[in-house]
Amino acid sequence: GNGALIHTIDGGENWEDRTEDSNVPNSNGMPEPIWGIHFANQNIGLAAAEFGVILRTIDAGATWTALNPRPVPNKLNSVYMISEKEAWIVGDYSSILHSSDGGASWDVISSNADLKKITFVNAKKAWVVGLSGTILNTNDGGKTWSEQNSGNVFELFGIGFVSPTQGYVVGSNATLIETSDGGNNWKMVNDPSDEGHGTAKRIVFDDPMTSWKSALGFYNLHFPTSTHGWGVGEMGKIAHTSDGGKNWLGQSTNNPQIDFSNLFGVYFVDTNTGWTVGAGGAIAKTNDGGKMWQAQYGCSEELRSVFALNVDIAWIVGSQGAIYATQDGGSTWIRQIAPTDENLHGVTFADAETGWVIGSNGVILQTTDGGITWLMQASPTKNNLSGIAQSADGTVWAIGEWGTIIAAQ
Repeated sequence: GNGALIHTIDGGENWEDRTEDSNVPNSNGMPEPIWGIHFANQNIGLAAAEFGVILRTIDAGATWTALNPRPVPNKLNSVYMISEKEAWIVGDYSSILHSSDGGASWDVISSNADLKKITFVNAKKAWVVGLSGTILNTNDGGKTWSEQNSGNVFELFGIGFVSPTQGYVVGSNATLIETSDGGNNWKMVNDPSDEGHGTAKRIVFDDPMTSWKSALGFYNLHFPTSTHGWGVGEMGKIAHTSDGGKNWLGQSTNNPQIDFSNLFGVYFVDTNTGWTVGAGGAIAKTNDGGKMWQAQYGCSEELRSVFALNVDIAWIVGSQGAIYATQDGGSTWIRQIAPTDENLHGVTFADAETGWVIGSNGVILQTTDGGITWLMQASPTKNNLSGIAQSADGTVWAIGEWGTIIAAQ
């Protein structure tokens, strides 16, 4: 698919889609997916993309020029500009690229693993992370790179430092690795066997010295209260927080059908009763805050989202137009008839009668009789919709790919 470019000039309060007016030499606007972007200053920046595509802007992103020839043909994952002239890019097939002329030419350096993220602390000191627990470090501006022992074999996707000595790396299987001595030694912060097995692909610091975000990289989160929340993710792992997300503890269903399925949806009525759903028709319910989970009726479809009005009434949606409803707390799930076979990704209800479902290709469905009948609604978009919720004033909001946000009252 084609890449997308969005832009903010107010610190992220508002975002503007710059994809189609970006003036890149490609018939569909931006080229293949863009995986990394970095600016040397307000005007000059580089973007790294699929198939070795490198883009450059000198006018704050109003226009982008594809740099040719491409130094490598493979996917490029991350770019970092030290100055207007000097830049580094890392990518798949062990690629490390360096330019000292603003991207006009690139030196190609090899490593031993696919590389996902590069970050510089200063002009000389930098780190790169990648597959198989790879952490590379340079102290001489990239002239030489040394491999550091992460003590980890999972995929590493993001790295950040809160001080010259304190840094964190995140990755698949809930990996969070920490250093307190500038990268000489790394240790696991959390144990992947106990926690959410999500995948965190970026790590973000709220304050240069104090805090970080991105924790476990769940597929989905739900907080029934301000302090209690649940996250679900890869390989059936579930995690719970009772302090607003500061700390998470792993939970297990102890059911092979659930434990080896990716979980995509979670919803709690209160701090005791909730459901999670996922791949392979996985459905599990808890009545004691997740201490014990019971597998419920499964189906063949991949289940993407669950919504519950109370401990008895709930709906689930999934692939190929699947909508299931229960009136007895999940003891039985009845398939409801949807006027589409599109994949459905989100569901919400205002009360026992009125609800909405969203899905692929902009599909919006509505019911006013608890799901006995579902009607297709006129949709302002063909983009895939992935999330839906109703605000306190009754407005129903849906979000989706390419920055899509739509609302109805």
